[in-house]
Amino acid sequence: MAAIEQIIDLDRYPIDRPDAAAYQALLDRGRAALDRAALFAMPRFLRAEVVPRMAAELEALLPLSTRYQRPRNAYTLVETENDWPSEHPRNLMHPCAYNQVLNFQIPNNSALRQVYYWQPLAEFLRILCGYDSFYRSDCPHLALSAKIAGPGDTDGWHYDSNDVVFSLLLQAPEAGG
Repeated sequence: MAAIEQIIDLDRYPIDRPDAAAYQALLDRGRAALDRAALFAMPRFLRAEVVPRMAAELEALLPLSTRYQRPRNAYTLVETENDWPSEHPRNLMHPCAYNQVLNFQIPNNSALRQVYYWQPLAEFLRILCGYDSFYRSDCPHLALSAKIAGPGDTDGWHYDSNDVVFSLLLQAPEAGG
């Protein structure tokens, strides 16, 4: 396995140095972004040379992936009986189509798993979000997963029901968002 500093750009994102002024500045930027837009993007978080390797590792797992292809509601908890008008956002369905590689399919020695279990990242997210405690999911299916989209695939607009979602974009789409 590679050293974490060979995976994450710790010069740009010093989350391994909580006593450094740059760490506090990163927290301040992150909190401001979360307050403003409920999203804190960290461009080039991963070292450029690692990204293609991670993407290739996941692409190799495509034959093992689960295909998800059906409309979904933007909300996790949808009442089967409700008084919402038919055009209300709670009743709108959005198309979804993608492949998903599940936690148990991702090799234990992968850089992706190494980032997931790196304790300074979990601690940084705990402090960033203002939690007293922070636990990673250990779900064998969804704790760590990857969505792989091909031509025409889409992930319908939705709210994640987790308290924190940390996503790594390994390949940007040719179009769309």
